[in-house]
Amino acid sequence: MKLPTQLLRGQVVGILEWSSDCRHVHPVFHVSILEPFKQSTIPKQHQFPPPPAVVEEKEEWEVAQALEAKLKRGKLWYLVEWKGFRKDPERSACEPFSNLAD
Repeated sequence: MKLPTQLLRGQVVGILEWSSDCRHVHPVFHVSILEPFKQSTIPKQHQFPPPPAVVEEKEEWEVAQALEAKLKRGKLWYLVEWKGFRKDPERSACEPFSNLAD
């Protein structure tokens, strides 16, 4: 899931303008739960991976890159690195093509 492209803020609600891949997410939120993102000012501070997006009650992670492709029993599989996990080999996963969207 991508971040909102713009926030239109009123006195009571904030309306997020989502990118086209997030049109299914309701854009109106009460201002009490909205706060600006603050980038860390501490150099080399560990950044935790983003939480998975929840789409149709399933968690989804974004692929940073495909590291390798293999054919197993006639199906295409990819070794993928997940976005936000900084090249951690223990977090890479072998996924069938059918599990990867977009």
